[in-house]
Amino acid sequence: MPIEFYIAQGISVLITIIAVLMMRFKSMTIILLGQISANLLTATTYFLLGGLSGAGICFIAIIQTVTMFVYNRKKKTPHIALILVFIALYIGCCIYYYQSIVDIFSALAAITFALSIAQQDSKKARIWYIFNPICWLIYSFFCQAYGNCITYSIIFVSTLIAMIRVDDIFKLKSKNSQ
Repeated sequence: MPIEFYIAQGISVLITIIAVLMMRFKSMTIILLGQISANLLTATTYFLLGGLSGAGICFIAIIQTVTMFVYNRKKKTPHIALILVFIALYIGCCIYYYQSIVDIFSALAAITFALSIAQQDSKKARIWYIFNPICWLIYSFFCQAYGNCITYSIIFVSTLIAMIRVDDIFKLKSKNSQ
């Protein structure tokens, strides 16, 4: 195996730490900053392994995250047209770098990402985001980004736990006890 393979697997450890921690916060600002870091590192792993659609999508995701960060700081909701522009960019990137059917999973992951970070409410963000690691897991496996497969499995479980603990998706707390 070339050295790039091992570097990519090592980088995925940092991605896991960042991704798990960011979805534990209620603050969308912290979630968005975590997304920027995680996407930069993820793009690097895919680039090293030849997964160009995944790398390109991660770089577009950084631009979208910065854009959503600005909207979030100004307490404004982005117009739906802006979200659609990013979704079109993700799809365009996938088409441009298309190598196999697996690249469709990078586009699906990007779409769920686009919809998750466009949310003002962290609960709604997590609902969209829960589908993201599933799509990336499939893409990562076929790109031989095995470290990312572990990362996305942990991200999925961590996001699900956050949805249960922070968002109380199963309504474990009674309204009378609050």
